[in-house]
Order: sequence, then C-alpha cells, then structure tokens
Amino acid sequence: MSGNLQGTEERLREASAGNPHNPTPPLSLAATLGLKSRSAVAPIALRCAVELCPELATLSGLSTWVRRQASADFMQIYEQTVERGLMQAGMREE
Repeated sequence: MSGNLQGTEERLREASAGNPHNPTPPLSLAATLGLKSRSAVAPIALRCAVELCPELATLSGLSTWVRRQASADFMQIYEQTVERGLMQAGMREE
C-alpha cells in the first residue's frame, strides 16, 4: 500500500468489482483512500467491507484477526499504513 497510492486505488477498485463478495479489497481501498485524505469516498468503501464482513467492523476486531496471521514485522507496517488509513476513513476503535 505504500508508494503509488493512485495505482493502488485503481487496482483495488478493480479487485472490488471483480470479486464483490470479498471484504478485503474494499477494506484495503478504504485504507488507501483514508491515507490519501479522500474523506468523502473512504467511508463508502469502508461500509461496503463491513457489510460483507461485520466481524471486521472495528480496528480492534481487525487487528485481532490480522495478528493471528501476521508476523511482528508486518504488524508494525500494518499499524503505520492500513490502520492509520482506516482511522482516517472513519473505522471505529471498538
């Protein structure tokens, strides 16, 4: 997600359209849009992801899910990018 956010946004929009039942692309899109300070559009992507997977509706729920699968090194990157973008997109803490 770091680097070319415009290219990332385009690919995530394509992934969301291509697999509309998977919550990961719209969740990642919400984080990307949040990082880009696109506050008007980011909550829409976030709502789509949460509708598909209500268990991932909060930062704490998502963080718990990610921690079960990720290394400590990845968690640091996750917190600095994905989590920060999702906060900007309006994801609740609890």
